[in-house]
Amino acid sequence: MKKINKSIFGCSALAVVAFSLWADGAQAASISTLFNTGVVSGTTLVANGVADSHWTVNSGGTAYGASAGGSGVLSNPPSGTTYWVGSTNPSGQTSSWISSAADHMGVAVANYTYRVTFDLSGYHANSASITGMWASDNQLQSISLNGHTIAGDALTATYATAATQRSVLHAFTLASLSAYFTSGSNYIDFVVNNALLAGQTDPSSNPTGLRVEFTSDASPIDAPETIALLGLGMLALTATRRRKN
Repeated sequence: MKKINKSIFGCSALAVVAFSLWADGAQAASISTLFNTGVVSGTTLVANGVADSHWTVNSGGTAYGASAGGSGVLSNPPSGTTYWVGSTNPSGQTSSWISSAADHMGVAVANYTYRVTFDLSGYHANSASITGMWASDNQLQSISLNGHTIAGDALTATYATAATQRSVLHAFTLASLSAYFTSGSNYIDFVVNNALLAGQTDPSSNPTGLRVEFTSDASPIDAPETIALLGLGMLALTATRRRKN
């Protein structure tokens, strides 16, 4: 009888441990494949003038940048754009400006779509949450997830001027688009309009760019080995109870 009780206790403990591991694995974690602008990984910034491999930028379907479909990167704003949010802002060295040109200058007047792609394989897509901060030159036109755009009133009139948009980091959330996260590949688009300032006629002295920082989380899908351990514990407990009967 004592042996059986010990066996039951041991199997029960195994099941409890397995369940605990399963519960821990279900806790939300940052989306590891979603990158801020101008970041290699973590807090390591891309070198000045080097293409950001995590982001692409295009205008009217035409790719621009340091490489095909790539985006030129500058860790700090060029000397002529001291009004841009720089590396000394409160967010620290967690992002940098990217543009369709490595020096951020001489870019034609147009709308430019900056895209970052990330993968939710291994996560429960319906648990994903993304918020963040952005700054742009000139005006940000829209933010969208997998082709679905945040409602216009979510980008308030406060951001109506280019000067306001580029000198301060503004908050955004994809909460209203949470139903559009999918398992596997996803993408977020930021559409930025580049325009000449009043009185300008030469785009060669006209800078443009985008800076984005994300905060994200999603619940990982349970690891197979954790599920197997849970199943083993439950089977062992069932078998022991049958022996007792």
